[in-house]
Amino acid sequence: MMILPVKKLFNFIYPSLYRVDEALTMEPDKIDSSLKRLPLTMQCLDTGGIYLLDDGFTFLVWLGRMLPPELVNNILGVRLANFPDLSKIQLRECDNEYSRNFMKILRTLQEKDYSYYQLCRVVRQGEQPREGFLLLSNLVEDQMAGTSSYVDWILQIHRQTQS
Repeated sequence: MMILPVKKLFNFIYPSLYRVDEALTMEPDKIDSSLKRLPLTMQCLDTGGIYLLDDGFTFLVWLGRMLPPELVNNILGVRLANFPDLSKIQLRECDNEYSRNFMKILRTLQEKDYSYYQLCRVVRQGEQPREGFLLLSNLVEDQMAGTSSYVDWILQIHRQTQS
């Protein structure tokens, strides 16, 4: 962690969380301005939404449990019922507006820093243990059972970087 540029380190320590399903129906030129960073809390996650977590190294696409299957099919190009293992999904642009806008969001975020190739992973709400490992552990503003609060976590990171 000591060799990372400061900007990259901050993004890794406090990732960016965006709700993207609301931006998928917008005009392509308005998508950039519609992306708003959300606090890293479980309260911000709606079961009917699609969220994107960007830590500078990985994009994590979180699909809410109540998301319409046709929207998921349009974005991912696969039906979830026929494709239970989301870790094997390869994101590609499909021939529909939702997919084009989703890929535009990913490209826009990647353009901020070309120095690292960002992997893209997909996880569905309730998919254990992947959801906990990939997303819930990054919701640093939540204090869960057995974990530190945000302030304690920042102090821990500070101590680790000092030693």
